[in-house]
Amino acid sequence: MRKVKFIALIFVIAAASAWAATIRVTAPAAGAVLCKDRTYSITWDSSGVSGPVMVWLMQGRIVAAYLTWSTDNDGRFDYTVAARVPTGEYTMAVISRNDRSVRGESGAFRIDPCTFTPAPPPPMEIAPMIRVFPESADVKVTGIIRVRWTTRGRVPDVVEISIHREPACADHGILLSTANTSAGEKYVYIPLYVTPENYYMRIGEPGSSLFGRSSPLLIGYEYNVVRPTRSSACYRGDSMVVRWGSRTSGGVVDIGIVRASTVASGGRSPDYCLAESTANDGEERVTIPAGLAPGQYRIWVCSQVCPVGIPARGSFSEPFTVSAR
Repeated sequence: MRKVKFIALIFVIAAASAWAATIRVTAPAAGAVLCKDRTYSITWDSSGVSGPVMVWLMQGRIVAAYLTWSTDNDGRFDYTVAARVPTGEYTMAVISRNDRSVRGESGAFRIDPCTFTPAPPPPMEIAPMIRVFPESADVKVTGIIRVRWTTRGRVPDVVEISIHREPACADHGILLSTANTSAGEKYVYIPLYVTPENYYMRIGEPGSSLFGRSSPLLIGYEYNVVRPTRSSACYRGDSMVVRWGSRTSGGVVDIGIVRASTVASGGRSPDYCLAESTANDGEERVTIPAGLAPGQYRIWVCSQVCPVGIPARGSFSEPFTVSAR
């Protein structure tokens, strides 16, 4: 009788010991997202568990992956999520190797590729501050001009300065220089081979769509008209001296007069011819037509301005005032 009671006591103690063994998975937490190709720590607490444990990735009641068949019961196992693991919801099970009935399982979490698309950088803004001589964003012979810019937002440390025929600056263009963005200005040289044309000054990151541009800039002309100036004034029928510089010597030029508003709108033909085929010696006295309407005008010097009506490319003086008597 005593032997039977002793055996029963041993059975009760063993059963109580097994019943007391527990495992509680603490990570990954319910609702967490595990990204593929990244490493995470699986953690757990245990009580009454002897020997190693197994760690399995579960999808419902199915074992999706046996992460390890045996690891120390020290409460942590590092797991790198393989790229081949299908995207979806999973749980993590930690199981006693000696007694598979003793196990803990996490709440549901998600495995995801986590392919984040970074937000594009804010656009680089170049204020319309391209300053040239004789007048901003208007006319410039080949030579050295001063370029200014301002920026806002995240911009590169170095920018390229180039000129382009297309407003979108999609054409190849002519690279003039590079500059430190923080400088805000630089003197650049317009080569002599630049064809007379409307150009846009582009300042931006090399090989990127991050750039700003100036308003249309007429550059590459052979002549630099230095007189009349903005302070000049004359009456209809008066004579005045026109002075200009030229990058070539000899030859002849035509001199015309055109409304300042015509130039501003992109006009390419003078209102009157003042001198035709005159010597390219840098100075000529001309007469302002008596029938000219009062207003703001510019002198136009070019290799061919006359006769009136022929579109021409040339260099302008600064705007000046023609008045009636």
